[in-house]
Amino acid sequence: EACARLRHGLQASAAAFGEVVAQEEDVIESMRQEVDQLSQVTQDLEQRLAAKSAEIDRLEIANAAAADSVAAAAERWRQTRRRRAAEFDQGPCGLCLRALEDIASAAAP
Repeated sequence: EACARLRHGLQASAAAFGEVVAQEEDVIESMRQEVDQLSQVTQDLEQRLAAKSAEIDRLEIANAAAADSVAAAAERWRQTRRRRAAEFDQGPCGLCLRALEDIASAAAP
């Protein structure tokens, strides 16, 4: 009878141990899946970060080129404006303007 109780106790312990092992295997599998998911998320984020970094580099280069283009256009505009102002002052309109200024200053009290 003692052997039977001992055998029964061993079987109960073996069954409980088997359940614990099965639960542990489930937990380990769940953790493995979670690690796999986190690894995938990390890889995805790294790829997105690399893409954003490349986009920033491209945009910085484009911005520098645009700034150079605007600066060159502004300088051309200034030169053209100075040239046109000089042409205006030296042409017939400038002559008329100076004549009107002379008349206005002579008429001033």
